[in-house]
Amino acid sequence: MSKTKLTPLQVVERHHERYLEYEKAFSDNPFSHDQLRQELAKIIELGLDMDSDEFVEKMVDIVVEKPERNLDVEKAARKFIHFADFYTLTQEEELPESILKDYENIPIRNSMKPFFSINAGKFVRNEDNEVTPEMRQYFKNVIKQVGTL
Repeated sequence: MSKTKLTPLQVVERHHERYLEYEKAFSDNPFSHDQLRQELAKIIELGLDMDSDEFVEKMVDIVVEKPERNLDVEKAARKFIHFADFYTLTQEEELPESILKDYENIPIRNSMKPFFSINAGKFVRNEDNEVTPEMRQYFKNVIKQVGTL
């Protein structure tokens, strides 16, 4: 059985298509923390016995499957980003326009930038990483939680 050798661009295209498949599937059935709260409230209203199979199945869908789907989209995005980066570095050419647009607009690209670098053996904060409003809110929540201890 002979295998067809893939070109570097074909590898990038394959991971690009896979990422788009995951993104579309997730977009068709999105997940958010507000939805989680609403679905948990519905389960509470049902008054199901916590030892029942029905309760367990509903909780698995809410607490395990939906967050895991989001992680799967991120994994596909990261693979696509890594292969695209590898392609541009090794082939010394830009990605095709059809791929470049999606590459530049992947939401997790900013979160992948290292917050720190190593300089003379010590961690140094990368100044081009901004502290987002979400991070600021997280800092406030941490202080509030510590204040209640």
